[in-house]
Amino acid sequence: MHCTERQPKLSVIMGVYNIEKLTVFHRAMDSVLNQTMPEFEFIICDDGSSDRSYEIARSYQTADPTRFLIVKNDTNLGLNATLNKCLKLADGDYVARMDGDDLCDPRRFEKEVAFLNNHPEYAIVSTHMTTFDEN
Repeated sequence: MHCTERQPKLSVIMGVYNIEKLTVFHRAMDSVLNQTMPEFEFIICDDGSSDRSYEIARSYQTADPTRFLIVKNDTNLGLNATLNKCLKLADGDYVARMDGDDLCDPRRFEKEVAFLNNHPEYAIVSTHMTTFDEN
């Protein structure tokens, strides 16, 4: 196991590609790191970016090595293959998807895990989405 001594309840997976100029990326990362449910691992796979995306993602692993696992594809494989690579590395009971331009409510993981724990007949949960742009 690569994140904590006890298995995390949740694995958060994210594929990134050329996010260096994506100004919302750091806000997206903050929205994950500021969750009320602190027990999760965060697996990010850089999909062969041609900019500094990998280095940016690695800076989060440097700051929090027990929570982050950052990997890189040698070439651009596309989002599906990239996320499948993340899934193979995930240790959590549940998996949450996140994109580099998504923001999530601070209680997202807490609420989703609680719902799934209390409703084993469900395999997937989702929430309302509000779209936004750089402005």
